[in-house]
Amino acid sequence: MTRPIDTKTSLEFNKKAYEKFLEGTRNQDPHSIARLLESESALREALELSPNYGRAMAELAYTLVLKADSRNFAGSEDKVLDEAEELTQMALDLDGDHDYAPHWTHGFLKIKKLAYSEGIAAFARAEKLFWNNTDTTERRSGLMMEFAEALTDAHTFGNLDSHDKVVNRKRKKISPIKKAVEIVNETLRHPDWYYWVAAYVYSEATEEDDHLNVALNYLDQMKYKPGEPGFLLDSLILKAQILERLGDHDAADDAMDKWLKWQKDRMASEQKALNKMDVGSMNLRNVKALPDTNDASHEAAANRIIAELSELGKDPNGETPRIKAWRDSLRTVLDRKLEEFDKLKIPIGSKYRK
Repeated sequence: MTRPIDTKTSLEFNKKAYEKFLEGTRNQDPHSIARLLESESALREALELSPNYGRAMAELAYTLVLKADSRNFAGSEDKVLDEAEELTQMALDLDGDHDYAPHWTHGFLKIKKLAYSEGIAAFARAEKLFWNNTDTTERRSGLMMEFAEALTDAHTFGNLDSHDKVVNRKRKKISPIKKAVEIVNETLRHPDWYYWVAAYVYSEATEEDDHLNVALNYLDQMKYKPGEPGFLLDSLILKAQILERLGDHDAADDAMDKWLKWQKDRMASEQKALNKMDVGSMNLRNVKALPDTNDASHEAAANRIIAELSELGKDPNGETPRIKAWRDSLRTVLDRKLEEFDKLKIPIGSKYRK
């Protein structure tokens, strides 16, 4: 989810470094490994030009976490996350006493590493420090919606409720999921990923009245519709599991069918974009960890996605935490499709599911 463009707050920078910084933040697209590589390259150049640029360190770390979490990254996730953690700590050492940005990245990183208590604490520090800066309210909205998503992850996967309280705007201690609901209700929604987060929060907020239908309503408010450029494709996975929980099996099947069809097309397009890039001329690390892009055919892309779905339905131990939480509701949908997928005799890929 692309963060709003940042302002410059660092101990040392120059104009060229700032331009590269802006280029890097503009390309933080979690759905495109090609754009993430552009982001990584630009932010590394910014740091070469200005080694003490704290915001650039934090944003490069953020990009690396997105890269490790990408379906199209086939290398060592641990190595990438280790560098991200090192960069984040450097940014915290430089600017952590006054700037919220490195704490935001720190929270994002810890949630991805399943350290939920640490992640929530870092997001809380970012929230507190935000008003020390002159960044836009749009930037704060992005921070808070990611905080809401992190709180929901903590509630769903980390069991952080009765014993781990967080503070709301009224300085009252409440559970993580209640604070997530508060954030959603207080934040103006513009980018489609805000609506996705709102839907995700409400899908897990079981104490809220009619919470599943509220979640579906948020998904229906997204600006881009299925099949349009810019559509947040994985919202269909969320929609399928909500519909299955509501008992609307046909609609859940339809959502998964659409996801499969358009994900095939998107993967093929991404492969073509990677093939056009001159990776050797870019400022990157872990280049050898990129997937083989020699075969950019539609069929090859489709095979990987079908392998993902087969893994999702058959191998719970290999699923990511979020998918594990959705598995029970999605598995019924997928089981209705697995016989069709199995006929293709496609082996499970080792690293394409993220």
